[in-house]
Amino acid sequence: MQPTINYNFRPILIYRTFRNAPKKRLKILHATLHGSAFVLSVVGLKAVFDSHNLAKKPIPNLYTLHSWIGLITIIIFAAQFLSGFISFLYPGLSKTMRQTLMPVHTAFGIGGFVLAVTTTMTGLTEKVIWTLDSNYKDFISEGIIFNLMGVFAVFYGIMVLYMVNELDYKRVATRRRDSTCRIRIGSSGAYSLQTLGVVHSHKSTLRYSLDEA
Repeated sequence: MQPTINYNFRPILIYRTFRNAPKKRLKILHATLHGSAFVLSVVGLKAVFDSHNLAKKPIPNLYTLHSWIGLITIIIFAAQFLSGFISFLYPGLSKTMRQTLMPVHTAFGIGGFVLAVTTTMTGLTEKVIWTLDSNYKDFISEGIIFNLMGVFAVFYGIMVLYMVNELDYKRVATRRRDSTCRIRIGSSGAYSLQTLGVVHSHKSTLRYSLDEA
């Protein structure tokens, strides 16, 4: 149940990596990566259940903490993908509804990512104990490699969470050719447009694009 952590990091950072790209394009890329990750997660689940059920001596399913957290992670991931696609991409809800749902979508996205990292950690621990057994305590090379993988996953998770929450990495609103409005600058001098972040000092008629939420 580890494909989620391997592929989920890409969608969660789309709006941080391509900060200056048009939002519609980012939404499509975000959804495409999420969809691909979901397909891979389903394939991974099928492989896990087959490895248990088709073994010469069948192994019980869903009895470990790793499997429980992993299944919860994939359920949240699937719900995020479906609700996000319908709400923000197609057919899409009203702007007011999107603005209301965005904090919820973001919170569950971050929560799902944290659960994915947790699933990876429990999976690594489970695998190394079952594989190496009593040799694990002897600091053999395989055990050290497993430990380093776990440490890397922890630092990787911290880095992603930092980039998601750090305002300096937040997407920069871009001007759009659609949804435009006319703003007339009076003759009294400079006029500050705080909502658009524009300051103009000349008397003229300007067209500014409103970035779609």
